Amino acid sequence: MWYGGDYNPEQWEPETIEEDIRFMKEMHVNCVTLGVFAWPKLEPEDGVFQFEWMDRILDRLYQEHIDVILATPTTAMPYWLEQKYPDIMHVDIEGRRVQGGSREKICPNSSVYRKYSARIAGELAKRYGHHPAVKLWHINNEYHFYCYCPACAEEFRNWLKRKYEDIDAVNTAWNTAFWGHTYTDFSQILPPSYLTDIKKNQLAGRDVACFQGQYIDYMRFMSSSVRSCIENEKKEIRKYSSLPVTNNFSDLVKTYDYWEVSKAIDVISWDNYPTIHTPMYKPAFIHDLMRSMKSQPFYMMEQNPGNISWEDYGPVKRPGEVADICWQSTAHGADSNLFFQWRQSRGGVEKFHGAMVPHSGRLDTRMGAELILLGEQFERLKDTVEGAMPDARAAILFDWENWWAIEGSAIHNCHLKYYDQVLKYYRAFYEMGISVDIVCESTCMDKKYDLIAAPCFYMCSPAFSEKVKDYVNTGGTFITTFLSGITDRTDNVILGGYPGAFRDILGLWVEEIDGMYPDMKNSIVLNDGSRYECGEICDLIRLETASVIGLYGDDFYRDTPCVTVNAYGDGHAYYIGTSPEHAFIRKLLTDICCSLNIPKYSLPENVEIAFRAKEGKKYTFLMNHNNEAVNVNLDRFYYDIISECRKSGLVSMSPRQCMILEEVMEAE
Repeated sequence: MWYGGDYNPEQWEPETIEEDIRFMKEMHVNCVTLGVFAWPKLEPEDGVFQFEWMDRILDRLYQEHIDVILATPTTAMPYWLEQKYPDIMHVDIEGRRVQGGSREKICPNSSVYRKYSARIAGELAKRYGHHPAVKLWHINNEYHFYCYCPACAEEFRNWLKRKYEDIDAVNTAWNTAFWGHTYTDFSQILPPSYLTDIKKNQLAGRDVACFQGQYIDYMRFMSSSVRSCIENEKKEIRKYSSLPVTNNFSDLVKTYDYWEVSKAIDVISWDNYPTIHTPMYKPAFIHDLMRSMKSQPFYMMEQNPGNISWEDYGPVKRPGEVADICWQSTAHGADSNLFFQWRQSRGGVEKFHGAMVPHSGRLDTRMGAELILLGEQFERLKDTVEGAMPDARAAILFDWENWWAIEGSAIHNCHLKYYDQVLKYYRAFYEMGISVDIVCESTCMDKKYDLIAAPCFYMCSPAFSEKVKDYVNTGGTFITTFLSGITDRTDNVILGGYPGAFRDILGLWVEEIDGMYPDMKNSIVLNDGSRYECGEICDLIRLETASVIGLYGDDFYRDTPCVTVNAYGDGHAYYIGTSPEHAFIRKLLTDICCSLNIPKYSLPENVEIAFRAKEGKKYTFLMNHNNEAVNVNLDRFYYDIISECRKSGLVSMSPRQCMILEEVMEAE
């Protein structure tokens, strides 16, 4: 288990660096990330490389048995490069060419950027590809940049030519006959921006595309461009080094399709910055997504041990909170827990962003003591759970292209958030302690899940529709909701009745879709008379072969179907035609999981259970996310790896405590 942080020795004097090494040993740090923002230090002039300072740091860290994740510094370009080639900077959605002074202002399709980023990556790999301290390559950092410049426009047209081959196919895919926007030549196509195809919906707080197919294809193109940027650097690294390559995803952003970008890297990593108000199921979802992308453990590349500087408010981490965040990532598949950053910067926009070593330069602090204890615990853990994975019987579909399509469309409720709808269903599994994989169209059938949930799976290909039919027909359970199966992958409506792609397996069709104002509510009424609130969208459903689970309780469509199930072959397909309150989703998924003999767990509120297994051993993580003690009842005899104590029966868990339990025999 790696434990440590993002280290920037280029910001400090030699005597501070020696103190850093001493502090790292005291904190039980065994890994640091180097070089993320060091391009001006490594290449102060075009083609002039200075590596001696990096030599000394790497050698010194190796002497102290501290591993290094070596980054290519290509997220922030040196000023000499920006001044020499101003076209290297991106053009924003309003058509403005940006200037230097920050990071991530790069055009991903700039041939100059590709040339210089590959060169610095290659020079680093040539010098350090076999250095014994270096264990992993870290390419760039938190890709955020989007571009609408002439170079991107030209490359977009080339990308479209490769995908569609002729202009008529583009017109068909984008339905350009609407509003008379038919193209007669690829040269007429421009990136969708505020100058062309995108309109800002101030009320909904999001951009809406006039032509969805063009917008979605540009998002696909930009995701492909970022993937190509990574591959461009990786190709140079591979000339000198076979070590694995990663890029740290920044939380969960709509901008890039992580499924596409992840094809360029060998191991997934991401940066987790929950605030004091972030519900714990939200980072849990992203952990599960990162683990699922390659069906292997991931690296937690950045977390914060103090204030988060870019929020409007910066509360400190409460006692035990940092450890709690780290143990949760470990429980869901992280094989590292690293922080940004090691030493708090003396200047710059993030100077008040928390770090392992604060401005005081002291470790005899509340947070210092917590980080030292956490380092001791990870050291005690050794490689016990490293490489271990959960055995998930349930999966949730999460699809960036559907995210773009739903939130870029003038749909029935422009305030509807795709990510929030997916989280509603994940939260229910999370609270029941049911392990979940997060999958996409191309991965959801990689293993035989007992249950697959696909909330708001709006765009659907014919091939995937057939896969779902086969899955349900052979005994699978499929759950989907309103705004699912409505369009093809170019966002053209599948005619013949919603939910077109899934109509057969769901055994129903939707006559109308009621997009509701925030003050409009309805209810779901079950056979036992119980009621649950719903809203946002309500489908007016016509049954074909499906059976009713719940009816609407209000409005002119009162007593019509709202929630249904359809027997299809040996399996079942469920449809939720509205956005229900949490209690209903929890009840429905509980009933379904019970019918499938998927075990669930009853625990105190804000106590999480998760599992990892390897080599025939199962490790149970119990985490008390509360700021007060709780009691949990253990059903067997266990050994807690963290406390090195045996546990059984009624056990008191202190605030923010984690136990990693391995089952033992009573007599041991």
